[in-house]
Amino acid sequence: QNRTAIATVVVPVFSWDMIAYTCICGFGVLTNLVNILVFLNPKLKDPSYKCMLFNSISDLVYLTISSCMILVLCGSLCDAAYFSLIGQIYTVYIFYYLATVCAIFIILVEIYISLHRYLIIMNKTLLNRINIYHVLIILAVIAALFNSSNLFSRRIVSFNLADSNQTMFTFVMTDYGKSSTQLLVTQITKWIRILLPSLVLPIINILSAISFHKYLNKKSKMVSPFLASNQQGFFLDFLKYKILFKINSHTCSYFLEKLKENHSNDSKENT
Repeated sequence: QNRTAIATVVVPVFSWDMIAYTCICGFGVLTNLVNILVFLNPKLKDPSYKCMLFNSISDLVYLTISSCMILVLCGSLCDAAYFSLIGQIYTVYIFYYLATVCAIFIILVEIYISLHRYLIIMNKTLLNRINIYHVLIILAVIAALFNSSNLFSRRIVSFNLADSNQTMFTFVMTDYGKSSTQLLVTQITKWIRILLPSLVLPIINILSAISFHKYLNKKSKMVSPFLASNQQGFFLDFLKYKILFKINSHTCSYFLEKLKENHSNDSKENT
């Protein structure tokens, strides 16, 4: 245990945003449980379904961690939980690190699935030669290393209130956490997390849509107009499904980033 002098202790303040955020994440937990049950079907043997299964599992862990954060950030009612050692371990290592690892893993798997789909449409078999489990392990390692600097930017310390002998815990920023290097790393990782799902992923999907549309045009010359229309309608339904399928996790991701940003700003007062 590290005991240090703390000038100011920031107490979490209750926010209705936290209630809304928890409800959204809770709904995402339920939908991902359904996804996992579907993708566990032994008849779904294609490697893409394996990716979707692990993507849903990671999404489930991410949303569960996020929705449970209200137990330590619900204001004065949760002071005992927040200032406990378990509460601080959950905040520093589970919420700030593991949840981010899951979020990055989800983005990387989505990019891999989209890239794989694009190559299939282009009749390329490059990724088919690679074992899907090897790919998932590599993506998991990249996700774990991506935000590893967070493990060294905060440390848990114990303190006693002036009018009490009760030992409590909080986290403070380390020297590395307050350095310009960590600030630069944080900004770089932040922008990568923004650009991957908002720029790289849409570009791949747009290329897939264009290629698939060209494929349908070729097929329409060989089949009846009715069948070609059905194929195009199926593709539009697929795109709408993909948008609705991902709206939940990306909405929670936005709320999580805003919550982390506000919480990190408040925590600087601890030092």
